[in-house]
Amino acid sequence: MRRAISQRLQMYRRSPVRAEARLRSSRNFAVLWIGQGLSELGSSASSLAYPLLVLSLTHSPVDTGMVATVASLTSLAMRLPGGILSDRVRRQGLMIACDTCRMACLSVVAISALYRLQWQLILVLAALDAAADSVFNSACFALMPRLAPGSSIESAWAATQSRDQTIRVVGPPVGGALFAFRRWLPFVVDAASYAMSIVSISLIRLDPVTADTRDHGSGTGSTSRFSVTALMAWRTPIVRTFLIQAPLINFGFVGMLFSVPVILRTSGAGAVSIGVVQALMAAGAVGGALASSAIARRWNVGALMIAAAASSALLFSVGALLAPSTLVAIPLMLSGFLLPAANTAFLGQLARTIPDTAMGTTIALMQFVGQLAAVAAPITAGTLISLSRGGLALGVFAVSETLAAILAVVLRAARPTALERSREYGRRPGEAT
Repeated sequence: MRRAISQRLQMYRRSPVRAEARLRSSRNFAVLWIGQGLSELGSSASSLAYPLLVLSLTHSPVDTGMVATVASLTSLAMRLPGGILSDRVRRQGLMIACDTCRMACLSVVAISALYRLQWQLILVLAALDAAADSVFNSACFALMPRLAPGSSIESAWAATQSRDQTIRVVGPPVGGALFAFRRWLPFVVDAASYAMSIVSISLIRLDPVTADTRDHGSGTGSTSRFSVTALMAWRTPIVRTFLIQAPLINFGFVGMLFSVPVILRTSGAGAVSIGVVQALMAAGAVGGALASSAIARRWNVGALMIAAAASSALLFSVGALLAPSTLVAIPLMLSGFLLPAANTAFLGQLARTIPDTAMGTTIALMQFVGQLAAVAAPITAGTLISLSRGGLALGVFAVSETLAAILAVVLRAARPTALERSREYGRRPGEAT
């Protein structure tokens, strides 16, 4: 009887209603959530304007893909150093420094757009922007578990993804409209959003007792700690599956997201129409983000990873048949529905498994591996679009998603993890039955 009561109490503490109530009471999470929402809105608007600006200057899909590829390579190169750094210094200060750098870069991009400067300058600025973004994301992801009390971490990730995906519906049309009005305007808006982000990060107040438990030494032993963290990640089955599968999934999605505006633009579509198409594509991810908590409670993370890749492969194939029509937005809108739930389930497990002192490095390692193939996606897409009307590019990215689903099945990712089994029966991993 005592054990049954204990299990019911544990299930109550972990219930979605209880978790969401605790999350709403977290002032620090609310401050970061609002500030990053404003920043994400600016970035969503400028993300559409970047390729349109380069395309208007060069009239070359390959050059446009080159800028995106260089930015991706820079982001990739900064993943691991940024993650290690976020475990060694005060994360809030690091995030403010990164936002200051991004604000300066976007201000210069706006000047470049105003005076139609050489596209090579935009390439350099995009690379600097990507480097700062990479370091910022590692620090922000590592900080999140401190801002979401206990069992509310899944609700925090779900709320964050719902916000981001909703903004990605609004952002592209806003970016397209701003670009159509003045080419420099989306970049000014993005620079202003980084200033707002800096203010919000400055308002976060952590408990002085637990605010900073990391080693701020000279860096001795960093290589050894990184090796231990990487080995720990590889020995965790679901993380190992992620490390193998994520490069293919990201290659497909990054390539698809880059291809669609370029395909439509080279077919004569206007900036506003392209923004609307991208907003429709993002609507599927919004629905998935809103339902991510409920889906993650019913499916284990491995099954979600398989289902997300398999459904994307099918829907990318349909999109390849419809390109360059704007109807391509319909299947691609549905392709992102399951990804937020898979991310929510995975990140929740990760936050409970990895200690805070290694969280930044672990996140950076996973982002680094996940981005390995994605850096080649824009230039691959630009080349394929130059050879065809766009259907070939989407077909190649559909093959990538298919391979990701097959690998996850071979690795038996659908089996529940020890943490998932322990949560199902109301006990901690390793606890006696």
